[in-house]
Amino acid sequence: YTTPKNELLGCREGAWMSVMLSLSPVYDVWGPDVVKLMNKVTVNRDYSTLKVGGSRHSLLCNEKGQLLADGVFMRMNEDLYRSYWLAAPLAFYVEVMAPKWGMEVSGKWVRDEFFIQVDGPKSLEIMEAASQTDCHDLKFAQHKTIEIAGVGCTIHRLGMSGALAYEMHGP
Repeated sequence: YTTPKNELLGCREGAWMSVMLSLSPVYDVWGPDVVKLMNKVTVNRDYSTLKVGGSRHSLLCNEKGQLLADGVFMRMNEDLYRSYWLAAPLAFYVEVMAPKWGMEVSGKWVRDEFFIQVDGPKSLEIMEAASQTDCHDLKFAQHKTIEIAGVGCTIHRLGMSGALAYEMHGP
């Protein structure tokens, strides 16, 4: 460690790691009407095109179109979706409103997940070294399962600022 300026600018040449987003409430959703629900309550449209291994930055709104939350909505497998930063309003829509709208959707809070970000031009190199896995195939907003030090986790390529960045999610 030298100075805050050096440390902050170091990510422009190397990478930085953050655990700040581990505070995100995580909520899983499944059921035959997930796509229908998400198409109704977000400004994003046609969640039927969201493939397994893909994600969307979702904007969750009320019936007046006012923003309630924004966050990432990931399709984990054919039947399971995972949300970050959408949890409280999404849980309300799943648990309270979906049954009123005649939709079959279920959800549950996930309380045992870590969330680490690695951001910067060397983030891909770092992720590949840590996982001993080729991650060049991941495009923006895609994820896959990898293993780091014997722990299975999901690597998600995101980088909201447009910089090369990855997230690791795991138990």
